[in-house]
Amino acid sequence: MLNRRLPKQITPLKFAQNEYKLVGRIAVGELDRLVEMLAGKEAEVALSLEFFLEDNRRPMITGELKAELPMICQRCLDVVCVSIQTEINLAVVWSEEQAKALPKDLDPLIMKDDTADLQQLVEDELLLSLPLVAYHENDRCHAGRVFSTDPNFDEVLPECGQKKLNPFSVLAQLKTDDQSIKES
Repeated sequence: MLNRRLPKQITPLKFAQNEYKLVGRIAVGELDRLVEMLAGKEAEVALSLEFFLEDNRRPMITGELKAELPMICQRCLDVVCVSIQTEINLAVVWSEEQAKALPKDLDPLIMKDDTADLQQLVEDELLLSLPLVAYHENDRCHAGRVFSTDPNFDEVLPECGQKKLNPFSVLAQLKTDDQSIKES
């Protein structure tokens, strides 16, 4: 089992013949296409992959990816943490015809040569697992918040029980300061 630094390139056939297991983490900041879809790049992807030869000697990659990814809520435009947990079940093939002949429960990993980019493989699987639209649960979303021009109005945030200052209270303070200057 490899549990140190993850290799950048893998050779699926060799890994399958030796029944390797890869366990580790990849920083989301290293996955350029994924970062473009996120609200930050500080997250990590935990991966656990097993390589083996199927009964008919076909190289296989199975495993799991887990990540907590920061995305933009499409209701309130605030950051929402999206949990991704996806299973990987790949059959290594070298042509489109071999890919079409696979059973429906297997996804193809079409190889052009003997090596594959591990980060690209992980990134592809995560991109396929992202929700089309990210949003908070109804009781946690900020989209339904009420704002008031009353300087004494404070909204209680349901998710943390803390009061939030009215964003217009600063303007009310400026108005009272302006009136006191005129009276002088």
